[in-house]
Amino acid sequence: MNWSAGTVRLLTEPVPWPVTDHPRTAAVSSFGISGTNAHVIVQQAPAPPAEAELPAEQPDFGLGLWPLSARTPAALRAQADRLHTHLLAHPGVDLADVAYSLATTRAHHPYRAVITGAVDGADPRDDVLGALEALRDGHPHPQLIEHHYLAHLRGKTVFVLPGQGGQYVGMGRELYAQHRVFADMVDDCDEALRPFTGWSVRDVLRQEPGAAALERVDVVQPVLFTMMVSLAEVLGSYGITPDAVIGHSQGEIAAAYIAGVFSLPEAAQIVARRSQALGELCGAGAMASVLLGAEQLEPLLQPWNNAVSISAINGPSHTIISGEPGALQEFSAACERDGIQFRQIAVDYASHCAQVEAVRERLLAELGPLNPALARIPLYSTVGQAVSGEPLDTTTMDAEYWYRNLREPVRFYDRVAERLAAGECTFVELSPHPVLAPALSDTLAQTPGRAQSTVVITLHRERRDHDSLAMALAQLHTHGHSPSWPALYPRAHTVALPTYPFDHRRYWLAPSGPSPVAALADGEEAVAASPRTLAATLATQSPQQRLDTLTAMVTATAAAVLAHPDPAGLDPDGPLKDLGIDSLTAMELRNALNRHTGLALPATVVFDHPTPAKLAGHLAELLDDPAAPPVPAAQAGTRGDDPAGNRLAHVDQAVFLTMRAVHGTQVQFIWVYDRDVNLDGLQRFQRNLGRGLLGRRVERSPIPFARDHWVMAPPRDGIDIAATPRRRSDVSAWADERVRLPVDPEWGPGWHLGMLPLEGGGAAISLVVSHTIVDGIGFVEAIADAAEGRTRDLGYPPPGSRTVRRALREDSRQTVQELPGIARALVAAARRAWPDRKQFASSIKAAPPSPGAAGTDQAVEVPALTAYIDPAQWDARAKSLGASSNSLVAGVACRLAVRVGRVRDDGKVTLRFPVSLRTEGDTRGNALTVVDVAVDPTHAATDLRDAQAKITRAILAGMENPDEEFLATFPLAAMVPKRLNRRLAGMAAGGASLPVTVSNFGDLSAAVNRPDGSDADYAYMRSYEPDIKKSTLEHIGGQLFVGSGRGNGKIFLRISAYVLGRENTKDELREIISRTLAEFDLTAEIES
Repeated sequence: MNWSAGTVRLLTEPVPWPVTDHPRTAAVSSFGISGTNAHVIVQQAPAPPAEAELPAEQPDFGLGLWPLSARTPAALRAQADRLHTHLLAHPGVDLADVAYSLATTRAHHPYRAVITGAVDGADPRDDVLGALEALRDGHPHPQLIEHHYLAHLRGKTVFVLPGQGGQYVGMGRELYAQHRVFADMVDDCDEALRPFTGWSVRDVLRQEPGAAALERVDVVQPVLFTMMVSLAEVLGSYGITPDAVIGHSQGEIAAAYIAGVFSLPEAAQIVARRSQALGELCGAGAMASVLLGAEQLEPLLQPWNNAVSISAINGPSHTIISGEPGALQEFSAACERDGIQFRQIAVDYASHCAQVEAVRERLLAELGPLNPALARIPLYSTVGQAVSGEPLDTTTMDAEYWYRNLREPVRFYDRVAERLAAGECTFVELSPHPVLAPALSDTLAQTPGRAQSTVVITLHRERRDHDSLAMALAQLHTHGHSPSWPALYPRAHTVALPTYPFDHRRYWLAPSGPSPVAALADGEEAVAASPRTLAATLATQSPQQRLDTLTAMVTATAAAVLAHPDPAGLDPDGPLKDLGIDSLTAMELRNALNRHTGLALPATVVFDHPTPAKLAGHLAELLDDPAAPPVPAAQAGTRGDDPAGNRLAHVDQAVFLTMRAVHGTQVQFIWVYDRDVNLDGLQRFQRNLGRGLLGRRVERSPIPFARDHWVMAPPRDGIDIAATPRRRSDVSAWADERVRLPVDPEWGPGWHLGMLPLEGGGAAISLVVSHTIVDGIGFVEAIADAAEGRTRDLGYPPPGSRTVRRALREDSRQTVQELPGIARALVAAARRAWPDRKQFASSIKAAPPSPGAAGTDQAVEVPALTAYIDPAQWDARAKSLGASSNSLVAGVACRLAVRVGRVRDDGKVTLRFPVSLRTEGDTRGNALTVVDVAVDPTHAATDLRDAQAKITRAILAGMENPDEEFLATFPLAAMVPKRLNRRLAGMAAGGASLPVTVSNFGDLSAAVNRPDGSDADYAYMRSYEPDIKKSTLEHIGGQLFVGSGRGNGKIFLRISAYVLGRENTKDELREIISRTLAEFDLTAEIES
């Protein structure tokens, strides 16, 4: 750039900004000394648009919707609190301006709420403030609607047009008087219908003297047609248009008009002639509603032959029948006798049955040649013979079609079920009063996995039209179908509002605080105390001071384990159980106290001394006793299974050899972002993963019966980023594809990281690792370390660093040194095998085949699904059952086991708990034991107290003495031949006990949810067994796995199941999960 030309120069003093033909534009740059630069382009603001004035005689309808949203439920409550405070501080602010500003100047996040009210007439300020208080405090309010909207599961909008039944005198009168769009459409319908009816539909709605009687069938159906198409016009004026339409009986005429198949005069002709033809049938028939499914109802109608028949199938338990009045009366008596709900419909004709054949020729003649066009909106026909999974070719909607529309049964339920099978739907019933909403709701309740689908009613006879319409628009917005806000507030202006209540995180380095001794005495930073610091502090204190210090330390440590926001608010005399300490967190608290005190506390210490004060008193006694046991080396490092040098621990050796003999297990973590991922942050995350527990491989020993070694793995090349973005609904399928990619702990790669860009923005991330390299808890810790930039020097040598001669010498010597331990393992194996010798013998004879075995055996894809549940709902349900959050997982697992038939002969369910033995600095791949607990599932959904006590005792015993149970025989792992290893693996995985694996990862730290340095919107973790064979699953009696965790404001359950003799599809599993959670009164978002 030639600066000397003078065309560009630094701005050193104020100068006029000339007006040109284009918007004035300026650039501002800032260059920081640290290297951070910022550049902003500023452009002249556009002129405000001219305010559109509405005609004085046709005022705005005055709907009031105040939308609020946030990324989390807590932030939504905080948002309500901020707005409540703001409105109290600014009593003169125009509430219409507030509503408009909330809608147009704020992003709409997943957790949504809308407050409804009127902006004209009575001042709604008190109602708005009351609703804000209710939202802040988590209470219901009649003018408050809430919903957790998932953008990637946004449903299609389906307008539903019902038949007869929603009419009442006075319907639409308020709308006609106050809503310009509605009134204009009613006038247009009145003009179109008059040539065929000879009376005024407008007069009927306005209840003018001399208007036609609404009770007549040739009056009510044209009036209902007018109501439906006028309501569609009203919603359209607010920007709500359908993705599809479904009509029921005469409602198909309104559906055809809305879809653009007919002009208004043509549609008016059809509805008028059709209703007039029905007049011929009056007095000869009757109709009724029966609360039974069609399949259940058909056999019950057989005694009446054709005198009564099914005329409409509205839902899974909503069916309409029609026929001769006498026959219906007899059937009504039979229903009353059998306890079947039966309701007579107030008509004296029978449609959708054989009686309609009498008016066929009249309809064909009066409708004459129609000219149906191709629909501009998909129309799904409910006419019996036209039903299919595809939209109707609307050019076939001729006179013959409309005869069949009146003659054949209405298959409404089929069409709704098909739409739900295709994806989430928002059904909007356009009617003066709900007619099909109950059947729609029933269908939704019977359709698993459709948590985002809903039914919206437009008007209700018991409510003002204004209130009903506002509630409908509010419900649509919370489900992702927002109205046009300028259309709602044509005269409003933007005003200043409170900003978003961000969950702030501090990134500045904290200044150094008081000395550790002083901090410990004050109860601050107690969780960071070391044994040496603690001992020095206690040595200078009186007995009471020592007790106070230890009480503060225990309380602060418990708060840290529970992530409690206010440690000072914890009551030292309050039971730890009431604070949320359960069997899992009790172990974390015990381990933390061991680190702080240098003691070797038993696993039951937290339950033996159940309050912080009592536990502190016990610690004081132990610390005063010079003979108190110190922390053994096994607890400080990797327990008694500590590998010599870089040799695999016994459990790791067994897991590795089992993988080679049968199949391996892989662990996967999935994150989903609603925004673009920070690639630099994700690359740092990948590099850090390779510098921790994941950065290793197995190198085989040259001696077949010796333990293998860990060696350093080479760095990963890069992140596997998909070239083509995919839909959000494809994330599950992509995750399945990623977890099937091979990982190998010996030959590599032992893990891989991938990213999928999503259409419309956002991304999904997958991390998969071999279970040989790290177990679930270790995987979570490795992720948290990598996300926070912590790396570990494991000291492993590079591959091939030992010569064969050296390896033979070292491994032979080490194996000889382990012979006493191997002998003890042989004794333990014999002791364990003797009680189960029959099962052992049968397992030896019938083992699952090896992965490479020839034949027709097929690999099986075990279906798996993730359910997300609100933590507040989950915790409240656990408390009501007398259980902890973790025990509720066990309860759900019990009832799942019952549903899939995984119950022992004695009626109990064997719950298998992998229990972590991982300690700080642990380098084992699999630091765990396994505890089996037999639980009676009968009362799992009503009372979990006994089950929780039994599970807690068993887990504590298993943790206290793991070597006496699960781990006793593992020193033999390297010496077991592959064939026998394969058979023993089958015995362990199944057998007569039919175990149900329940793996709980507890509260995941915030860092686990930040692979790119910022919070993901959704996350879950799962295990996966690639290439597992059908014969293997049959040999072990099937499989049921329930994994759980808590993170990012959600409880997630990852459930996989394979049931012998079933199809084992995801749809089948989704229904099982949905019904099981319903037993516990839990609602979930179930994603595939």
